[in-house]
Amino acid sequence: MACNLSVGEIVTAVNGELIAGDSSLIINGVGTDSRSDLTGQCFFPLKGDNFDGHDFIEAAIKNKAALVITHKEMEVNNSKVAIIKVDDTLIALQDLAHYWRKQLGAKVLAISGSNGKTTSKEFTKCLMNNSYKVTASHASFNNHWGVPLTLLSVDKKDEVAIIEMGMNHLGELKNLSKIAEQDVSVVTTIGRAHVGEVGSFESIIKAKKELYDFSPEAIHIFNIDNKETHKIFMESPCKNKMTFSETNKDADVFLYADQLELNKILVKGHIKGVVGESWIPIFGKHNVYNVMVAASLAITCDMSPEKIWTELSNIKGTWGRSEIKNSPEGFKVIFDAYNANPESVLALHNNVNELNYQGKKYFVLGDMLEMGSESEQLHLQVIEKIKPYYDGIWYVGQHTESIRPLFDVSEIGKNVFLSSTYEVMLAMKFHSMLNPEDLVLIKGSRGMKLESILEAWKIS
Repeated sequence: MACNLSVGEIVTAVNGELIAGDSSLIINGVGTDSRSDLTGQCFFPLKGDNFDGHDFIEAAIKNKAALVITHKEMEVNNSKVAIIKVDDTLIALQDLAHYWRKQLGAKVLAISGSNGKTTSKEFTKCLMNNSYKVTASHASFNNHWGVPLTLLSVDKKDEVAIIEMGMNHLGELKNLSKIAEQDVSVVTTIGRAHVGEVGSFESIIKAKKELYDFSPEAIHIFNIDNKETHKIFMESPCKNKMTFSETNKDADVFLYADQLELNKILVKGHIKGVVGESWIPIFGKHNVYNVMVAASLAITCDMSPEKIWTELSNIKGTWGRSEIKNSPEGFKVIFDAYNANPESVLALHNNVNELNYQGKKYFVLGDMLEMGSESEQLHLQVIEKIKPYYDGIWYVGQHTESIRPLFDVSEIGKNVFLSSTYEVMLAMKFHSMLNPEDLVLIKGSRGMKLESILEAWKIS
């Protein structure tokens, strides 16, 4: 962790009370996992749904934490450890992150959206790594504790900080924006992700719009191909706006996939008027939007369009997002099981069916989680759309009984499998249908843990 502050500064930042230790002691970084090496760091014991970090304070001290922030009473039994008492450790973490953010010279880029947040973040990092000192959110550190931890990991020498911001309730992006005070805001798309938690699609739009509403001084980047973000763009009072589009040549960044292969796409178009083309080693035309997010963000950091075109070939995919994997038997797998909603499932389906692929095609679909009261209907709609295109389908999830009537009785158990949970036996039965020239799509929400299928098939 890069945060480097004195105990006294931290006391001020978190509005706390120093009950043990020396205020001049310098703290190097922040940690929340008592099992990790916390030498010289500040330990924040956060409270989750199933645990309370306060139960692990002693373990953190044994792992050489130099400072403990607590909202519970604790005995001062180790003179080497400084202790700060606060009202709430999570709020203290957020306050410290905001304080540290104000010390930073890095340009802070905030990315949110229903699809593509993490991929866009990783693409942006790949694109800018050779030109700037960049720190980006680790994995999907994008919530009320992940964003503060990311900000606290940014070094004063960094030039760019790429912050992924997630949302599952109204007010979350408002709070995260107040903490990050980002210089640039972009919403990749607005779709039905988290509709079950937010309550309605209208509420999702309102919640996503908060990223723009609560960063009025930032540069605002808009996807003008998405109906909802285009409407926000048209109504936006922001004077410093940028746009990207796959269809509108007047956008600041206009890119499209001219050719699609399993392991790469040929992207053409213009970046701020500079025409070019590049083969990018990723799968799927839908990824062009994530590339455009990255290119737009790079422009806001004064990276030249010519340099962006040069660096596009350095973009790489990430775990669980349209990963191409080879099986020991020769068949190929597109593993896209980090997140799923109707838009992303159909985007993957559409891309695969544009491929000139000679073998048979199969689809393993795990539940799209967080769909709320519309979940059953949305799963039925998706499976009805994709089922004519595949030689075999395995659905894993809670809607097996309602989905069963979509298939002929003779298909079930032969080339169609329905199960409420992952089963090794079904994985191996499905595997037995596959030939070396075939292609298998595996798509579902992270909570379904569909990587178990890869493990059963001995695919790494």
